[in-house]
Amino acid sequence: MRGLLALLLLHVVGVTSAVAEYHEQLNLRPLPLSSLLASFNFRATTPVSDFESQNFRLFPRSLGQILQHAGTRELHLRFALGRTRTTRPVMSFQPEGTLPNATISNMRLLHGVLPHEVVCTENLTPFLKLLPCKGKAGISSLLDGHKLFDASWQSMAIDVRPVCPEDGSECVLEIEQTVDMVLDIDRSKRPRDNPIPRPKPLHELKCDTTKPYHADGGCYPLDHALGQEWTLSQIFGKSLKGTCPLTNPETPGVHGSAQLPPRVHLCRRCGNEEPRRQLAAIGWIRMLTLISFMGYGQERGAVQTILRNPSPDTEVEFVYMESLPWFMRVYLHTLDARIDGIQGSRRDLVKEIYYRPAVDRARGTQLELRMIVPRAPPSS
Repeated sequence: MRGLLALLLLHVVGVTSAVAEYHEQLNLRPLPLSSLLASFNFRATTPVSDFESQNFRLFPRSLGQILQHAGTRELHLRFALGRTRTTRPVMSFQPEGTLPNATISNMRLLHGVLPHEVVCTENLTPFLKLLPCKGKAGISSLLDGHKLFDASWQSMAIDVRPVCPEDGSECVLEIEQTVDMVLDIDRSKRPRDNPIPRPKPLHELKCDTTKPYHADGGCYPLDHALGQEWTLSQIFGKSLKGTCPLTNPETPGVHGSAQLPPRVHLCRRCGNEEPRRQLAAIGWIRMLTLISFMGYGQERGAVQTILRNPSPDTEVEFVYMESLPWFMRVYLHTLDARIDGIQGSRRDLVKEIYYRPAVDRARGTQLELRMIVPRAPPSS
């Protein structure tokens, strides 16, 4: 009897090696001009066998049933501006999850862009309903529609991908939800019942006295984002309602960069616990992009893209994709690549080109470039 019980226990442990997990994290990073970058990250995993049998525990049922009905293996959604178009990328948007080669050859990749709609605070509600704690506990309780859509910049995303461990155990389906916003610290700290900004008295202004043109009659504003004092409730307008009971209690939920002011209160739990401060290193920004339109008309019009690699020791190879409406004629023979500060063309930086011309009133122009951006020159 004991031998049979041991055999059953071993069998159960072997079957349930892949378990459902949930993690959430809030990263805070100060920016110039009294701004703050707040990045909310929610990640849940579920075994593929549970997903296929519709055993939804941490994975949202509403989204899971749509994926099963459409036969979707991987999904990436970005809530941003755009135009109504659908394209099929060739070199861009390679699968991020673990998929067999035979499966990839039989899959179709679609890239669609929806028109921009009027901002409404209720746009956040369906996003929160996909979370295990529904915005009622954990860091999601800090999210407020008024604060999010009143931010200087905001973005929401949902990513679903299959992940297979290297040890050969059961694959899991991972869903990652992110919310990024840039908040103005001074504006966020204003009370809701008195949001109208009023000029401060002269003795309360923080001026940069090191400027040669500083005088009694003028004040050059000092970037005091690194020295301001604020709390989570002041910035987000809501208090942190404990922790989500489905998260790992050993993983800190709130992180901040090393540049945060010393009196910022970052707490993982509410209640009588002393707020704790966790620091997280901020990595390199891989690419900076600026797109602009130049000239006018069909003869003198142009589209210019400035790509900047901030790394001083590593070049970046990537695929640049551009999708333009049919009424914007693009002439491929005029494509040129240059390096700022160096005379002459550098077409050798473009390694591969995919071009699909537009069809009047039917489809737009699709252009994909596999290219290399050299490392940044050393600063003098």
